[in-house]
Amino acid sequence: MHRLVMLRLRRSLMVLPLASVMLACERQPDNGHLPLSEPFANAEARSAMLEVLPPGWSLHGARDDEIPWGHFNTGHGGELLVVVGPRPVDFLWQSGGGAWHREPIAQEALELWVLPGGYAPAPRPPGEHHPPIPPVEVFAGESVTVYGRISHVIKSKEQFDSLLRQASSTSWSDIASKSLSWATWRSDLESALRAYDRTASSREE
Repeated sequence: MHRLVMLRLRRSLMVLPLASVMLACERQPDNGHLPLSEPFANAEARSAMLEVLPPGWSLHGARDDEIPWGHFNTGHGGELLVVVGPRPVDFLWQSGGGAWHREPIAQEALELWVLPGGYAPAPRPPGEHHPPIPPVEVFAGESVTVYGRISHVIKSKEQFDSLLRQASSTSWSDIASKSLSWATWRSDLESALRAYDRTASSREE
């Protein structure tokens, strides 16, 4: 009996170090993520992006200390810019009788997160089954990193809430690169930010 207990204990001691190593590997950042110690903003990068907005597009709003959608982060964030375009976005809702309705209660939009150069999101927690889809990387340079995603802005929250109370089922019309009125938004913003980044880097030399 004593020999059997000792054998089981010896096997447990062999397994524990391996489990510890595996756990440490899961927790170890693998992409250079460093949490931001304070909120980030870059007025020059912001101006460079707003200068290339096409006709009909404008800045809708900005928020500080925002982490990109779908990014796992343990520190502060950057500045979120929301720019809107002229194309309407339809809200689709089904009434109690089964009929579907379309209401153009929103506008096409882009959400743009401005973060420092070298920024990388932290690895997501292990075992997460359905992580949110993150925005695309628009530009990554020495002075700034920008992520973006296509979205929409609701024009009237009161109207939206009223329709929700009537609806048995809801959806939104397609909002994708092929339907966005600013089809070249990624390349336009990337070019503007690359030019800014070159200027900013030369000043630091």
